[in-house]
Amino acid sequence: DARCDIWSLGIAGIEIAEAGQAPLSDVHPMRALHLILRNPAPTLKEKRWSARFSEFLAACLAKDYFKRPTAEELLKHPFIAGIDDRASRALMADWVERVKNRPLKKDEDDDVDEVEQVVPDEEQQGASPSPPPVLPEDLPSSPPMPRQASVRSFRGRTRTMLDSIMSREDRAALPVSTLGRGNASAVEGSQFTSSPLVFGPIMTRAQGEGEPSFSMPEIRKFKKNFSTEVLCASFWGANLLLGTRTGLLLLDRTGDGRVYPLIRGRRFEQIETIDSLGVVAAISGKKGKLRAYSLNFIKGQILPNFKATTAMFTPVGDIEECVHFYVTRYDRMKFICAAHQSRVSVYLWAGRPYSRFMLFKDFELPHKPLMVNMRIGQDESVKMVAASRIGFHVVDIETGSVLNLFIPMPTPKAGIVPTGIVQLPVGSDGDYLLSFDRRMVVINAQGTVVRDLTTDWHDPVSSIAMGYPDLLLGWTQKAIEVRSTLTGEIQTIFQHKHASRVRYLCARNDKVFFVSVKSSMSSQVYFLVF
Repeated sequence: DARCDIWSLGIAGIEIAEAGQAPLSDVHPMRALHLILRNPAPTLKEKRWSARFSEFLAACLAKDYFKRPTAEELLKHPFIAGIDDRASRALMADWVERVKNRPLKKDEDDDVDEVEQVVPDEEQQGASPSPPPVLPEDLPSSPPMPRQASVRSFRGRTRTMLDSIMSREDRAALPVSTLGRGNASAVEGSQFTSSPLVFGPIMTRAQGEGEPSFSMPEIRKFKKNFSTEVLCASFWGANLLLGTRTGLLLLDRTGDGRVYPLIRGRRFEQIETIDSLGVVAAISGKKGKLRAYSLNFIKGQILPNFKATTAMFTPVGDIEECVHFYVTRYDRMKFICAAHQSRVSVYLWAGRPYSRFMLFKDFELPHKPLMVNMRIGQDESVKMVAASRIGFHVVDIETGSVLNLFIPMPTPKAGIVPTGIVQLPVGSDGDYLLSFDRRMVVINAQGTVVRDLTTDWHDPVSSIAMGYPDLLLGWTQKAIEVRSTLTGEIQTIFQHKHASRVRYLCARNDKVFFVSVKSSMSSQVYFLVF
């Protein structure tokens, strides 16, 4: 029936009146379908419009199908019947003239840093061309969004929150996630060396009787020395994407260790590659915006004969001042949970024709979030944990209520410094390992403390990572401390002789990558092999 088009006419009226912002336009389409049914009919936000126009939109957006007027009835509405054709044409001509003469917007936003641009090594500029790195062959294209979720899939089981987005049958049609996995193997060649003289253990604890044996990891470094500070990293296939103060680089781990400049003049605080979507999620720029950079575009920056078919990036909502994000997936759905200002926002990837992350849920927190983690259980329950200056909180994603998961007592006047929210493997005695200041707490989903470990870190810890097996690695200002996750006792300390700070980057299998930064802001990338 044509009355569904009457609803679309009302939505178009709101979009025109509010400068292109249609209701729920920034919300994931499957979530929007759910909200359209549940929420009242949309209305104009501003009160400056005439009563006739407001009444016309209210008639078009009547949720009861039988109360919604037909097109013939709308032609008799005072808003349409009272239109002066001559005045309308003059007004339209005026707007067309304004659009023709308006200044063009800049292609780039105003958050680009005026910084030194990264260039390849001098020896590489004069050397013969080396073969390009081994990259993932075909970047996946996103499938179209299903028209509607299948109601039949809900029979015989409890309906979950994820069912309101997409049925299990529709989820099965999505591409398999390859997050954290590569399709190429790194060639262990001449691009790195062992570094016993620069990085070395300064203390190793003797193992007690009955304790599991500790095997000393080997430290290796890449020969390339970076003239800018490396802030973060993520794998793309077997290669390493590096976010720096001055741009985004690719370190070729499949060949001779060559570095490729990809994006210049922009600071990258955090990055994570999502191979199956063909994007790199990143916090970048002066304003700390959350964006999804296209791997198709990046591939075009590396291979001279490859023509990119996508833009450099798509924004993830209108997020600014983002301090941390976490990527998770379930049943082939990909979520980004972002902490920004005093909010935590959850975005879900929408396939073609959208091909971008769209808003799923948004929450206001009483304390500014500094770190987030999101977990979806086998029963499709969603657990979201946020860390602030006073402790750790869990957000009920269904109701939006915020509960305290763990608040250290007494809380320091200046607050705590959270350094990690680590999901423990299924079957562990707890669900999360929470790290802050000089303490580590293993806690279950109900908020019960399973283990409280006081760790006497030699310096304040900036980040932590799980090692293998049952090891926790903590990065202090100039050292890496390896501790037991069972007792918190130290196993060994690796100290750098010349670095002003060391920073964790990323990990895969038995390798943990990190960087040392000197006072001159030059950087060297290392990795631990367990």
